[in-house]
Amino acid sequence: MVVGDSLIYKMGKRTNMFDEEVGVELDLRRIARFGSYDSIGNTFVVTGRNVTLADVGSYKVTVEVSYKDPKGRKQHFANHFFLHISAPPGSQAEAKPEPTVTDPIESEKFEGMTYFKAQPPSKERPIPYIADYTPTGMMIIAWDRRMQPIE
Repeated sequence: MVVGDSLIYKMGKRTNMFDEEVGVELDLRRIARFGSYDSIGNTFVVTGRNVTLADVGSYKVTVEVSYKDPKGRKQHFANHFFLHISAPPGSQAEAKPEPTVTDPIESEKFEGMTYFKAQPPSKERPIPYIADYTPTGMMIIAWDRRMQPIE
């Protein structure tokens, strides 16, 4: 959408796959000044007169739905869409420049860097190993002299 335009986005019926009404909430924190949610019509609304050139950019709008399934269990899920606001053609919108790094910190230049001497081998010092690594990237490190997981 363009600055100054209004938008009405109808999201359809507020029902789940069992044709039962669901609770719908939108996270509008960043766009609360110009965006709103009409729960009666299940509609996302942008009021164009409240959108300014300072609002140019992309905004993630999260839609959260909750309901009870036929077994009485509470179900909850969320999804999102993006609201893209652009400046009108020929306007003098402030471009948001990418930050430039003029003097990147390198480990050789970093003040306060402390170098340690390697410690002599010791049978008492624990040794780290990777105990688990999940598909999401979480690494669990454990310590054991035998290099074997403790049961």
